[in-house]
Order: sequence, then structure tokens, then C-alpha cells
Amino acid sequence: MDCGLTVSSRGSHIFVALALWCHVVAATTSGCLVRRSEVEIEVQAGANLAEREAIADKIATASRLARLKAEVRRALPDLRDTEIEGLYLRWSTTEYRALRGQPPPARTVVVVGMRDAGDSERTRRVLAYCAGVIKAEVQH
Repeated sequence: MDCGLTVSSRGSHIFVALALWCHVVAATTSGCLVRRSEVEIEVQAGANLAEREAIADKIATASRLARLKAEVRRALPDLRDTEIEGLYLRWSTTEYRALRGQPPPARTVVVVGMRDAGDSERTRRVLAYCAGVIKAEVQH
């Protein structure tokens, strides 16, 4: 059947490039979305900012993360290995500036995070467990 439409050689290249671009966009936006969920635990131990940062720095290490993953594996045996491997630890300090008067002290937190593929209930359960473990270490 002739519909009166002819595609030139150049037009076919444009069509192929457009189709390939649409395929790449679809592949990267659907099903491949990885979310991160995090919980912050404030470091309350330590007399000053330097001590709080030192405590946070001791906790947010690769060795502590490995131990935390092992604790999670024992406490929540129904988790998949990929879920446990998605756990991470980091820390940060935020300094607040007041417009007038005495500025509030800086806030140092240890952040427990998890990359997840969408099961937010499982993620919340894992992060709540991890936060409880880490909280005991930063508030003594």
C-alpha cells in the first residue's frame, strides 16, 4: 500500500537516532530509579564541636559499616543481600548562623542511609534498627 510517504536516507538516520534516544531515556527513567532514604542521629556526646566530630568520624567508617551490616543481617534475617549492601554511613556538621544574638551551636550528625528500590516499609524498618544501634554510640 502506498501512502505517498517516502523516507530519504537522511530522514531514516534521524528516525533511528530519535528512536535510540527514546529507548535510552525510557531505560534510564523506568525501573532503574534508585532512591535513598536516610536518618540523622545527632551526636550529643562530647563537650565541644571537635569532640563531637571526632566521635562521628570514628563511627562513620568502613569497618563500623561492615559490623553494622552484620548486626542487621542477624537482627533482620528476611532482608536480601542487595538490601543490606545498600546501607551506608556518613557524618556531617551544620553550622547555624543567627541574625542577631548568640548563634546556636553547630549540629553534628551521623547519617545512616540505604539505597532502596521502592519498598519503603522495609527501608524504614532497617533504618529504625540502625538508628537505634548508632544512637547508643553517639549519646553516651
